[in-house]
This record gives sequence, structure tokens and C-alpha cells, in this order.
Amino acid sequence: MGQEILEGSIIKLAPGKSLLCLNNGSLQLDPGTFENFLILIKQFNGTKEPLDLPSWPQGGYVNIPAGSISTQNQDGVYDGSLYIRLDDEITNILAQYQRLGFIILIKNCNCSWRVQVVGDELQASWASRKAKEKPAFADEGHEEIKAEANFNEAKAEPQKNTDKSKLKMILMIAGGVLFSALIILIIYFLFFRNSAANLPETQELLEQSAAEISSDGEENTDNSELNLAQANQVSGNAGELLQSSPCSLSESNDALLLKNCFKSSPAPDVLENLAYEALAAKRCDLAKRLLSNLARNGNAKLALQFAKYADPNVQEENSCIKKDAESAKYWYQKVLDQGDNAEALSAMEKLK
Repeated sequence: MGQEILEGSIIKLAPGKSLLCLNNGSLQLDPGTFENFLILIKQFNGTKEPLDLPSWPQGGYVNIPAGSISTQNQDGVYDGSLYIRLDDEITNILAQYQRLGFIILIKNCNCSWRVQVVGDELQASWASRKAKEKPAFADEGHEEIKAEANFNEAKAEPQKNTDKSKLKMILMIAGGVLFSALIILIIYFLFFRNSAANLPETQELLEQSAAEISSDGEENTDNSELNLAQANQVSGNAGELLQSSPCSLSESNDALLLKNCFKSSPAPDVLENLAYEALAAKRCDLAKRLLSNLARNGNAKLALQFAKYADPNVQEENSCIKKDAESAKYWYQKVLDQGDNAEALSAMEKLK
């Protein structure tokens, strides 16, 4: 396919209703595209090209209403993923082919998602299933006739001869004798163990164990000193461990960095620091993704910083963000949407 393939999932909401989750989706797509959001779903086919779904609407891509798309999960939390509510027309199709999973393609997006059903299996809507009820009842009638015929055949079979009954009785008696013998052996073994503690040989073994415990105590003292030295060594390497954090710039692939970072459920300040670090390191694509998405989802501090970088009237600048009055107005407005801000209001008036 030549595209980057990310992961995702589908969960059942109700018969004929499902929720599609595209990991890092809101970081890959601009919310401005939600007004004309076109999606194509194909059957996953292992290492081969994905297959067309037999019942998928002709014409390929299907439009998803903007009201069915959200950058927040069901708890109202922004986590970098994109959430899409699928109607009964699409869910009914997916319910028929959900075993292998799907490949999700979005128009004008340079990546795709492999998704699988998580939790309960998808169900077709009640209206879709209603058409299949009559054939089902007819099949049930045939099954009842077959069951009755089988019952009559069973009644017609001859009864088992008495020799087999006697053989069963003999086996049952033999099993009872073996079980009784096993119980006797267990009781004898338990009695022998309890008595063994009073024998001279047992006393000698106890004395040897005491001597071994005493020598082990000295070895444990040496081990404690060794463990302390190892702990100091681990403490000295703490800085190196921090460098391998999933939300650090040590990963050069932006998409992989974001995927691993969001998997670790980072705190908001961790994402904010990552955005500033990306700006300083001139990793512009990563920085703008984080800034724009965090700012759109309520981070007024980042929205104000974005606006200043874009504002032609402000000397503060960054090579990743070009000066543009319209862009600055947009981000100042995002700041004001979060509440009164004198700095943003004053800068907005100067741009009018």
C-alpha cells in the first residue's frame, strides 16, 4: 500500500451501532477536514493487499458527518486518537466480516489504520436481522422433525444385554476396592511423617539444618553489601534511563514517538514540554502537530504561544511557524475561548 499503517479498534455500542478508534488520528488529520470526511473500509488480508468488502457501497469512499467525529474519548479526555461513530449501514456490513479485522483508509491522508473488534462482537441492527427470522423459523421446524425422528430411532434400538450390565458392576466394585486401598496408604503415610520427627536420624538432620542456616547468615551479610553497591550503580544510571522515556526526542520517527508516548498515558505537562522541546530542536512537523492539537483542546498557554509566533506585530518568533496575521487571529481567539485574557485581546485588536 505504500502508506504508514497505524493501529486502531472498533467497539460495539449497540446493535447496528459501533465506535471506531484511530490511534493518533487527531494528530494526523486537521479538524478542518471533518466537514468533508471520506472513509473507506476494507477487509484485512494479512501481508497481501486488503480485500473489498462485498456489501460496501459502490463508489468507494463514504462521507461521515462531522457530528459523528470527535477528538475526545467517551470520558471526554483528549488522548491524541480520533473517534468516529459508525451508523447501522456501515456497522451491519462490518458485523458480517469482523473475524480478520479491517483496514481503514481516509481520503487525502498519507496513512491507514489496521483495526480489530475489541470486546463484544458487532451486531447487525434489529431491522437488518428481521428479514432473516422466517427462514430461521423454517429451519427450526426441520430441526424439530429431525430430532423427533432420531428419538424414534433410539426407541427402536434393542436394549443392552445383561452381560454388559454385569461387566459394569464388576468394574465399579474393583474401583471401590482400589479407592479404599489408596485412602489407607495416605493415612499410613501421614502417620509415618508425624512419627519421624521423634527418631534420632531426624534430630541429626535438624542439627545439620541449623548449622547451614548459621553459615547462610554470614553469606547474606556479604550479599547485602553487594546489593547496596548494585543499587548505587542503578542510581547513577537514572539519567540515562530518563533519556529513553517514550515521550523524549530520542526517537527520530515522529509517528512512532507519538504512538509510544500516548501509549504511556502521559500527563498534560509532559506533552506540553515535548512540544517546546520539538520547537527548540527544529522538529517542526512534530512541534506543530502537538501545538495545534493541544491548543485546540483547551491548552490556552500553548494557543497564546502559537499566536505570538504567528503574529507579525510580535518580535518573538520560531523558524517552525511563519508570521501570518490570519493564523495569529485564529489562535488568539482560541485563547479567548478559554476565558478573558488581556494580552490576547490587545493583540487581536492591533491585528484588525
